[in-house]
Amino acid sequence: TCATSDFAILKGGKRAGKSIALEQFLYGKLLTQKRKAIILTDTYSRLRDSVISDFQMITSENPTLTKITRGTGAYNIKFYNGSEINFVCSEKDTRGFTSNNNFIVCNEANMYEWNKVNDLLKSGADDCKVIFDYNPYTRFYVQDYYETPDNKLITTYNDNPLIPKFALKQLQEQAIRGETAASGTMD
Repeated sequence: TCATSDFAILKGGKRAGKSIALEQFLYGKLLTQKRKAIILTDTYSRLRDSVISDFQMITSENPTLTKITRGTGAYNIKFYNGSEINFVCSEKDTRGFTSNNNFIVCNEANMYEWNKVNDLLKSGADDCKVIFDYNPYTRFYVQDYYETPDNKLITTYNDNPLIPKFALKQLQEQAIRGETAASGTMD
């Protein structure tokens, strides 16, 4: 079993920059040392349009260091130092991954069931770090099993230096009307 120190929680509202910050962190870790990671998200469209799209932007800054490939339905990033990121969708079976992942990232973790995460946790290496990111709309398994006062970071759109100006304007106008980005979320 993993200790609570093996888990990190990133939660916040829409456009809070959780995913892109996490992806940049992961990219830096895998670029500097040979490691293996797996990223789980809820749908293929989110995987393609958000996570993979973000990594294409990140890796485009130095394309000679990585190669993004797509096998039979699954995306993969191979780093030239031997590091690797595999991507999996919760719509697919999450069992059967090798047990040497240094990082397990659960993107939009509140969008899929705990049994998917539990299957994936079995693929962690001895030094595995598990990271959950999500918008806190309702209470779910992360708060019940993994979250502690010491392992979470809460962000809002104000914390995101990469937010597009149009989105920032929309969120600011919502705040003026009393409809903040946190509306509908749970503390």
